[in-house]
Amino acid sequence: MQNSSLINITVIEINNAPVMEVISTQTVVTGNVFYKQIRVNDTESGNETSNNLTFNISFNSGTHLFNISSLGVINFTTNSSFIGNHNITVCAIDSGISNPNANISSVCGQDGGNLSACRNFILTISSSSATSNGGNNGGGGGGGGSGFASGKNGTDDNGDNVGVDIVIDNRREENGNYNCDGWGDCNAVYNLSDIIDNNIYFKGQQKRECINVVTKVVLEERKICDTKVNVILRTKEDCYQNTLQVFDKNNELVSRLSFDNSLKKLNIQFLLDKNIYCPYCYDKKQNYDETGIDCGGNCPSCNRPVKVYSETWKILVFMGSVVVLLLINGISLSIVRHYLLRKELKNVTRIINR
Repeated sequence: MQNSSLINITVIEINNAPVMEVISTQTVVTGNVFYKQIRVNDTESGNETSNNLTFNISFNSGTHLFNISSLGVINFTTNSSFIGNHNITVCAIDSGISNPNANISSVCGQDGGNLSACRNFILTISSSSATSNGGNNGGGGGGGGSGFASGKNGTDDNGDNVGVDIVIDNRREENGNYNCDGWGDCNAVYNLSDIIDNNIYFKGQQKRECINVVTKVVLEERKICDTKVNVILRTKEDCYQNTLQVFDKNNELVSRLSFDNSLKKLNIQFLLDKNIYCPYCYDKKQNYDETGIDCGGNCPSCNRPVKVYSETWKILVFMGSVVVLLLINGISLSIVRHYLLRKELKNVTRIINR
């Protein structure tokens, strides 16, 4: 006698915090425009251009110089009154979950409310007209928060080697006009010391090449990206079982999770073929919607060609074996007869010689 029980699996949605790019030291010459769009990604609310995020900015070392738009854009014309270093903090706040599960606090440790991401950076306003050189800070003057690599090595705010020396703001005509390729895949980048310290956090980075239409010099631009892979979970009755189905970002089914009450185990199926049959199609029984043993219904058709070749093959093998045995027997008899004939000839030769 077997005991069975039903288990309900509840998937609770949580609110993921936004991820904001690292902002290096920014440098701008008086009389010029400081333009920068803060790059942010949020699983539920989208990126900085979605209008689902709220941005705010604070100045930690004095006068409030400018505001930030709802799309994360800073657009500020400098003058000699603002010369100096300004310590600035920028934050992006998501919109939270509209209808959180009643058990989200006890199970997930959050209420599904708004979460934020903040970055601190230094803005240097200078009277010098020299070309901005970011050195070991990963560069200055970000055109849209991105930089171009000149081939010399440098480090970003986390001490990571990013190969950035000179940063060119491609929004300014005096720095040249660039044609850029599309952004590449989002690849994980990491700091080896973090792995040694068991503090593993993979950041994403995308790259593209940009060519100066005048000088034909090719430079590399980089920006942060989100390496997380979003999945969609749906419950559905499949193969006469309640399953939790996992879909990727392209709405393709990649996995099924089901609980077998009789065996008390969780069955996880990774789908490699869209035409995969149910497990009961291989149990050598006629059950569920089958019209025959392991055929019909959701299983392969019962009208498949009959495998008559199996008996034919046995007959052919038997006949072949008989033929081979007859050949061996015939060859053996020929050898014996030849041997006896030679023996008789030798005896006749001895009699004649006498």
